[in-house]
Amino acid sequence: MNFVQQIHFFGPINVSTAEMFRNMLLNAMNTQGLKGIEILMSSEGGDLNSGFTMYNYLRSFPLPTTVINMGAIESIALIPFLGAGIRRAVPNSRFLIHNFTWTFHNAPTNINRVEECSRSLSEDVERYLSIYHERTAGAQQPIDARLHLTGPAAVILNQAAFGAGILTTEDSSYPRYMTGLSNSSHLRRSCNSLTRAAISFESASMMIFTPLTSFPAPSRQGQGFLTRPAWSPGLGLPPAAVVEYRR
Repeated sequence: MNFVQQIHFFGPINVSTAEMFRNMLLNAMNTQGLKGIEILMSSEGGDLNSGFTMYNYLRSFPLPTTVINMGAIESIALIPFLGAGIRRAVPNSRFLIHNFTWTFHNAPTNINRVEECSRSLSEDVERYLSIYHERTAGAQQPIDARLHLTGPAAVILNQAAFGAGILTTEDSSYPRYMTGLSNSSHLRRSCNSLTRAAISFESASMMIFTPLTSFPAPSRQGQGFLTRPAWSPGLGLPPAAVVEYRR
């Protein structure tokens, strides 16, 4: 029997969650009768390199892929989102593009290190834009991603996201997904002491991957990050720092 396997990804993007995402894709490829995967996703972003890695894994997946925005796709989370062939969103969800930040965590540094960080951030902007432009090519109402990676943040609602090519369909119907695990076998495991995943199978036809805890992006010295939204009230920035796209 052919079936579509479903993966739930909710939470930040970091080395651990990217590794778990990869493992889910590898497991899916070894499943007999699989005709594609559907990813239900909502993420505030996180580690840049992990986001690019997730994109590459998804793009290399040999079967049809669908991803659904279940709430918000922010920062680097947009890159793996763009990796799917079919991209859609449920009502009241949104997207966010904003600028990059490098965090030193009060570590000693020098001029060479600062220059290295600057070059790395510039290269990451170009990597982001290369993927964004490729995956949104032919958009009827394109959005200037470079403007928002280097200037004011962009909040993009569903209709505008479709016009910009971020979404490939205007279909906003809610997906069918497993709502209960009472009839399923369960497996819980720890992953790098940071994350627990619930993996369940129902009638041997569906798998769910859901991070159960909220875990921060890694705080390694010199690691590049996409920060939380520039318009967050907690940062005290003026509304003028945001451009909103509705249509």
